[in-house]
Amino acid sequence: MKAVTEKATTGKEKIFVRENGRLVRLTIEHIISVQTDSKYCVLTMKSGQRHSVRTPLFELLEELRPGDFLRVHRSWLVNLSYIEMIALAESTIFLSGGSEVPLGRVYRDELMYRVRLVE
Repeated sequence: MKAVTEKATTGKEKIFVRENGRLVRLTIEHIISVQTDSKYCVLTMKSGQRHSVRTPLFELLEELRPGDFLRVHRSWLVNLSYIEMIALAESTIFLSGGSEVPLGRVYRDELMYRVRLVE
């Protein structure tokens, strides 16, 4: 099932995902990360809930807000708003809620470009 994007009257973008024969509306800004799992993508929400969609990762990135989400590994997308810490030596990103996401070498430069670094 492809995710369908909706612009709500509140200005917050939503997507619908199919779950047990129902369409569930998710607020895009509440998605912390997305991980591929075989043929599915698993969306982890701020609430801790997880939702699976059968949409390729690159297509899902287009449905989400590309300005807010970034591919950081061949099988991971993260919402930049939820990054708490980046451990470059360990190639790990720590997200709100305690999630740890691997950082691929290929994606490191783009991540460093997108985060605001004050030295």
